[in-house]
Amino acid sequence: MAQRGKLLIMVLASLASVTAGEFVLRLAFPPPWLYPLDPPEDALMVEHPLLGYALRPGKVQQWTRPHWSIRVEINSDGQRDDPLRQARSASLRALAVGDSFTFGIGVEHGEAWPEVLERELAARTGQSTGVVNAGVPGYSARQMRLQAVDLLEKVDPALVVAALYARSYWRVTEPYAVYGGALVLSSELPQLAVSASGDVIVTPFSPGALREADVWLKGHLQLPARIFDLTAPRLWPQLTIPLDLPDRSRWKDSDYQPVFDELAQLHATLAEQEIPLVILLVNHQEVDGSFSPDEHRYNTHIARFCSAQDLPLADPLPRFVAEGKGEPVFRTPSDIHWTPLAQRIAAQEVLGVLEARGLLARHIPDPSPSPNTP
Repeated sequence: MAQRGKLLIMVLASLASVTAGEFVLRLAFPPPWLYPLDPPEDALMVEHPLLGYALRPGKVQQWTRPHWSIRVEINSDGQRDDPLRQARSASLRALAVGDSFTFGIGVEHGEAWPEVLERELAARTGQSTGVVNAGVPGYSARQMRLQAVDLLEKVDPALVVAALYARSYWRVTEPYAVYGGALVLSSELPQLAVSASGDVIVTPFSPGALREADVWLKGHLQLPARIFDLTAPRLWPQLTIPLDLPDRSRWKDSDYQPVFDELAQLHATLAEQEIPLVILLVNHQEVDGSFSPDEHRYNTHIARFCSAQDLPLADPLPRFVAEGKGEPVFRTPSDIHWTPLAQRIAAQEVLGVLEARGLLARHIPDPSPSPNTP
């Protein structure tokens, strides 16, 4: 009996230790296998047959982060803007495509560069103006092209502005996708699964019994899951998923070719309808207020392409450098996105290019008197 009592005490003590360990892990240490999510942004996204994903029509949110709080309202057509019918009723219409910098993460709707451009165009031409903000966070040059073509008939724009985030060249071949209600990198999809609790988790195993065991443990028991996660890939390396993720800190000029192919195709499509395409360069500022040498290199490479294609190019970077004076005034403190000041400068640079290239001439009333005027 004494031996059984000792055994029972040992079993109970082991269970208590495991329970305590499980409790401490759940309370103090987030599971390392959880895929990093952005709940407000993820909730905006919905799968789309043409674009891969798009903004969820009718979604309204208040995004609050350490340094800003903004209202995000998606219209019934799927843009962070007024309904398309309002833009369609304007005398001068334009279409803005891009990613989160165009969408306006960190700024209110009226502070994003398409809205600033809309007001600038109205003041310059004296006409009713509508610039449709079709920016979607994470979009690639391919998705921008598809988005623009999809909206041409609905908007009937006099011009299209594509805002190209210089560092996003890789998204054409490695786009984002919606999985488990979250926006994830498509290259990471083979290692992702949804746990019993609905979390998107990372599992290193190929489909099969080990993967099922790993996903089950990660959805139910943290301590055994951590042990399994550390040991199983070493015991059965042949059953893991080999991933060869690119090093984006190193890039060659040729890496940009897929982007250029998309822009050239969009340019040709618009040219058939005599719609000018303007490229707006998007660069982000570092925390210390500087712009990395890569930002200048990206822009030089894109500028050569635009020159060869005779594409109007708006480049706010020189003004950012000159007017920022080394202060981080063009990025929000919590991330890389543009502040209202940066958004305003970008819109002004686009307007300057439109004027310099004579693209607004036919929309500005001729101030000269009529020949019949006495």
